[in-house]
Amino acid sequence: MADYPSLQSELVNDLTNRIDANKQYNDNTRRLLIILVEALPAYSNSGVMEAMYATLANILGACLHNNKIIQQPSEPSAGCTAAYEYSGPYNGYQDAFFNGVVLSKAGRTAFDMVYAVNNDFNTNWWGNFAVPVLTDAILKSGVGIVLDESKLTDDLSNINSSYFQALAATYLAVYQTAYSPTANAWTNLMNGCNPNDAWNLLLDIITDPGFITNINVSITKGGDNGTATTWFLFNIWITFRSLLAAGDVNGVISQCMNKGMQVPYVVQPYNWWNGRYTTWFGMITGTVLQPSAAEIISAGFPQKETVYCFMGPITGSIYVSEPNGYCKSLCLWGSLNWYKPSSGSCFGKDTMVLMADGSAGPISGIVIGDQVQTNLGPRKVVLVETPARNGRPLYQVNDQALFATDAHPFRGTGSPAHYSIAPWSTAHYVPTLIAGGIGKLTRGVQLSAYQSDVAVASVTSHEAGKKEELVYDLILENWEKDQLTWYVGGPDTYFCTVSETSDPRYDIRTTAGILAAMNVAVDASRNFVQAPATQLPAIVYSMPLEALHHRALRRVKTSGGKGLRRLPIPGPEYYLRDGKWDPHASIMEQVLVQRLGLALRRESAGGWRPAGYHPHGKRLALMLHDIIVAGEHPLPAEQPIALHLSWHQQYAQYAQQQTLLLPGTTAKQYFREVVSITEVNGPVNSVLFANYFGGHWAKKSPEFRRSLGHSYLENGGHWATFH
Repeated sequence: MADYPSLQSELVNDLTNRIDANKQYNDNTRRLLIILVEALPAYSNSGVMEAMYATLANILGACLHNNKIIQQPSEPSAGCTAAYEYSGPYNGYQDAFFNGVVLSKAGRTAFDMVYAVNNDFNTNWWGNFAVPVLTDAILKSGVGIVLDESKLTDDLSNINSSYFQALAATYLAVYQTAYSPTANAWTNLMNGCNPNDAWNLLLDIITDPGFITNINVSITKGGDNGTATTWFLFNIWITFRSLLAAGDVNGVISQCMNKGMQVPYVVQPYNWWNGRYTTWFGMITGTVLQPSAAEIISAGFPQKETVYCFMGPITGSIYVSEPNGYCKSLCLWGSLNWYKPSSGSCFGKDTMVLMADGSAGPISGIVIGDQVQTNLGPRKVVLVETPARNGRPLYQVNDQALFATDAHPFRGTGSPAHYSIAPWSTAHYVPTLIAGGIGKLTRGVQLSAYQSDVAVASVTSHEAGKKEELVYDLILENWEKDQLTWYVGGPDTYFCTVSETSDPRYDIRTTAGILAAMNVAVDASRNFVQAPATQLPAIVYSMPLEALHHRALRRVKTSGGKGLRRLPIPGPEYYLRDGKWDPHASIMEQVLVQRLGLALRRESAGGWRPAGYHPHGKRLALMLHDIIVAGEHPLPAEQPIALHLSWHQQYAQYAQQQTLLLPGTTAKQYFREVVSITEVNGPVNSVLFANYFGGHWAKKSPEFRRSLGHSYLENGGHWATFH
């Protein structure tokens, strides 16, 4: 780990010694400037980072839109309807999640400085920023609300990229008001001497040939020295800006460069202020707001429940509390529900399907029993799924007659095996497609088509109209066994597609857990859930895994109790009710696969430990599961990947570190391999192993994605698993 404080100390000592030796300025000016320079934080200083995020949390909390809180939708039940009315004390979402929060001194200073950089960064802009950040905080809290994570991730990335142009302005505000070492030193200097004198003294020192030589030597060394020096120069420019707000800092930097200083590009004139230098700061995500919103995130939602029966009078009203109801209200029920989960991915009604006889027909006209053309010849349609479009845009490829939602998968010509407009959403809805890799469908991608391969020349978005409509997907006979593709488009090209349907086939125990939950819950959903697309995710995520473990194990054990048997996957009749597609069954399966496909496999890999399990001794076992590599440019399948892990022991001053090397792989399915054995906490060995696959797809920035599950830590840190 880089010793940035020591590197910072070397730079500060050189600068302060030169300030102290310059007798042209009075003692007080030199003394106060030295105190300010000595207060400058080192790179990655936790205190200044905490002050930055606390200031941003204050602005976001104070500016969150205060739209009216919406109560739980009414629910039919056994000839009656339960209607709800919010009975809590808050007027709107800002009032609830950040009750009493107003701009602090640091928040107000930062708000004003950011606004001066860009007048678009007003209260409404910050409110628009706060919604995805708070939504992400709710997602990270693990309260069981399923969201459109692809859209949420993209929105966070885009608005952070926009905000970065004002990052230096925020840092200046924190420097002056929130990070106490610099704030106190700066205030004392401004009150105790002439800022012009401090400006001129600092300028004399940093343009001195000896100081410039030392900076250049440190920059030339590169690595940690270069990082520390770039950060130090950035803080010097911030110091100049704090001394004279209207001073020409860019002119100062130009003077340094003209005298030979090797100023890194990111902190050259204008770049240092307009957002070129961002590597020191992490993206603003839900982690920023989790602490301040934690109480309401976990709070019950008070409601008055009134039951109206169709054949009788009102049965009465009672007051109830909906668990995590404020989160559900924000994310699902109310007007700030910008990331509601879609109800599966399908095709628009005008999409043409290649039929078995060579003709083409609109997907909206296909019924159970029709024969369509597949890669394995004619095949019968056994199910037509018809969820609501829900205002989603549809995407047309190469101006052909296909109109797909952003997560619908198309067959590729090699690796990755599938492509979609929003690959992360596809991975979320159909986790079993991940093993072959999922790429981003853009111009230049090669797709499989009927009797040929075709390059994507254009992708056109079609927004939804005001009239609500359905979208469609086909399930074909024996689709789960034969991995069928069928064809959509025309008149010139028919592209290979697959059914966007969750597949519950995992390892035996995980499959059993999913099927046990399906069988238990689907009837209750049909009877009591009015809107399965929005209500089932929250219900499923509240289901206790431990009960499913025991039920699943009872179902899969052989008669002798010594082995496990695989349970059959439900046929198409499971997804039908009165001869029509049943959204309760399909969405129940989809959500259970998303919820349990990784969680139960994690539990299985960990030995199915019961609650309250305490490993003996002080062993720390780090298990990494389902690592997915996502980046703008696909990595070669053979390229190894290094994960740098660090952790703190209780009461330990320094972090322990380990590099975990995942070997390159061309595997198209999950595999488990022990990749490292290390000593942790003394003489006891700990095993690190990973489930990993080599599929890569595009996202805006390279990163490891962990959205399919949440890390958890059990028993005081002795057992940790990540996936």
